[in-house]
Amino acid sequence: MSNYPPSLTLALPNSGPASLVGSLTMTPVAASSGVRSLLTVTAPADTGVTASTEQTDVYLNLAATRTWATGALNTQRAVRVAAPTYAFAGASTVTTAATVYIEGAPVAGTNATITNAYALFVGGGRVLFGGAVVLNAVPVVYSDTQTGATPTVSRPAGVVRVPHGATTVTVTNTLVSATSLIFAQIRNATTNAVSVADVVPGAGSFIINLSGNPGASNADVAFLVVNPGTGV
Repeated sequence: MSNYPPSLTLALPNSGPASLVGSLTMTPVAASSGVRSLLTVTAPADTGVTASTEQTDVYLNLAATRTWATGALNTQRAVRVAAPTYAFAGASTVTTAATVYIEGAPVAGTNATITNAYALFVGGGRVLFGGAVVLNAVPVVYSDTQTGATPTVSRPAGVVRVPHGATTVTVTNTLVSATSLIFAQIRNATTNAVSVADVVPGAGSFIINLSGNPGASNADVAFLVVNPGTGV
């Protein structure tokens, strides 16, 4: 913004929208002391919001269609956040550092009931994590253990039992279809040497077949269900 002085205060109206036509680049001068926030948006405590109408506090409308000249494009990212570098004048430790932090899910206030509260909600499309995914206090995959003769485990993972004298178990699982990929392995030492012969998926259930009778020890079989996606 070369046409404006180095120090510029934008006065916005107390009510109604304010518009900026054109692009905006912010390059603050580096500070040599103190602590500051480069950009702070403080939401007002509105009252009398129109009933049954969503109110979005920060909205990035990127729905425009952009057309390129002909040519291959390796990567296109609509919103990018570059990783910061934190340094100190002397040896110091940062216990936890994050490029993006979300404090938590929405909190229900007076007379409000939230059925599903999410700190992050991706409405559609595939999600790619280029690094490791670390979850604290919540299992990476929800699982359940059922050791009865007719187990029902509608989870992506679990443990079921093939009892002494049997070689197979049928597991009811609403997540499973005929195209599901199911990985299974015996997780205990069995009296008789057996292995998983095959796993046959079907609509709402799957069958685990062993190579033989596990013996008095029974066979506790852990499984993981993966449903192949489509598209890119």
